[in-house]
Amino acid sequence: MQPVLEEGYIVAIDTKDNIPEELVGKMVAAGDAEGGVTIKWLRQSSGELMLVAQHTSQRFPPILLKREPGWRILGRVIWWIGTPQ
Repeated sequence: MQPVLEEGYIVAIDTKDNIPEELVGKMVAAGDAEGGVTIKWLRQSSGELMLVAQHTSQRFPPILLKREPGWRILGRVIWWIGTPQ
């Protein structure tokens, strides 16, 4: 399964809307310690916040925010535009 947002898409992010507990169930931009950025859904299960791809698989496993150091929420995705390849 392909991600919802493919390479080359343009994404608008509200960087002022970046409090994880307020963004559960929303699509967010998150950054890692090395400066990488990913777009995923912010979910909560048993009190644990996780970043989840639209279609989970072994290739796109969830990222557990508290267990994987360096990850932070950059902001809420407002909209995106692109053409599927």
